[in-house]
Amino acid sequence: MKWLPNPYVIAQRLANAPNLLSIIRSDGKTADAFLRDMFVSRGRRQKTVISALRVFRDIADLFDGPVSLSQAIDKSKEMWAREGYTAEEIARVLPHITPTIEPISSERLADADKLIVNSVSYLDPVQGDTGDCYLISAMSALAWTKRALLTTRLNESGFAPPANRSFEWRFHNDTGAVDGPLKVSARIMMDGSTPRYARSTSPGEDWPSLLEKAYVAKVCEVSDPSRANYRSIDAKNEGSLPSSACQALLGGDVQGMELNTEEGNKIFTSEGLLGTRSGVMSKPVMAWTKLEEDLEEIDPAAWEVTGIWPRHAYAVLGVMRSNDRLTHVVIRNPYGAETDKSRAGYHDGPWDPDGRPPVPLNENGVFAISRKLFYDNFEDIGWVDH
Repeated sequence: MKWLPNPYVIAQRLANAPNLLSIIRSDGKTADAFLRDMFVSRGRRQKTVISALRVFRDIADLFDGPVSLSQAIDKSKEMWAREGYTAEEIARVLPHITPTIEPISSERLADADKLIVNSVSYLDPVQGDTGDCYLISAMSALAWTKRALLTTRLNESGFAPPANRSFEWRFHNDTGAVDGPLKVSARIMMDGSTPRYARSTSPGEDWPSLLEKAYVAKVCEVSDPSRANYRSIDAKNEGSLPSSACQALLGGDVQGMELNTEEGNKIFTSEGLLGTRSGVMSKPVMAWTKLEEDLEEIDPAAWEVTGIWPRHAYAVLGVMRSNDRLTHVVIRNPYGAETDKSRAGYHDGPWDPDGRPPVPLNENGVFAISRKLFYDNFEDIGWVDH
């Protein structure tokens, strides 16, 4: 599985804006409207957001290793010019989808501030400028189901500024803990005032950034990850499934299932492997979607209709039932963006899970979709028994 590039990052670069929130607040647009504006208007040849993203995915696939920006522009020129993108737009986007050599003008390194602000939350991790939804969805699922354990491990990471500005993490595999903790510097690559890669929704909180950095160092076998390392962790990680990333972070046994099977169709029922009386997942669970072509067979304007991204992993928080029948699956998108709840099949919320405070829906990447939307759009589900 090669994961989808972050559409919000690409759209932000096309708009030459500092961040998505600044666009939404200044223009009064929803996140969905902003994406439509940047990808399928302005004289573009593409008719849907997904078909436009495929152009950028295909451009990214042209490059196996670091290249200069001028080489990247020349090699991809025929593709982007044909689709109606300008040279200026592409020059802004290419450093974020290909491993270009030149530094980015707004890029800088900054010391991490605080590891945790208030408490660890499933809403904290937000995916940044690389295709690691599998890792960020695993962080969110762990924070939802194993918050106490995750918090303990984070507090044991050795990060204690100003005396110690390094971060250590002991990764796991299917036989247990990997020998020795891996140490990285607690410096974060920034894009202006915002972390370029994983960030937290809590200002000044850096645990998602540091945990991602340690993971990149592990996969790429380096001590100080570069921009090219962040760009390559999908390809280097051979499959990069969310359940395997989840295991690497905190251990446990990886499990998984195709959803289009008899067992998959009853996965959330009382006899299914993830069935719970409360409807709240008791173990970290992630699900990932079908390929573009499979979703477009259902509807050519797949994202416009469903709001669900292809080649993308989500954390599964729980399910909603009525008269013991599954009605909705509650998931969190690592992009962390709001969702247009007017789409068919969305619950307008909130979700009232047993034993937990009410969960607002259609914001911070959390939403509940109908059983039909879930099974039509998602391919596989994975989890970790801890």
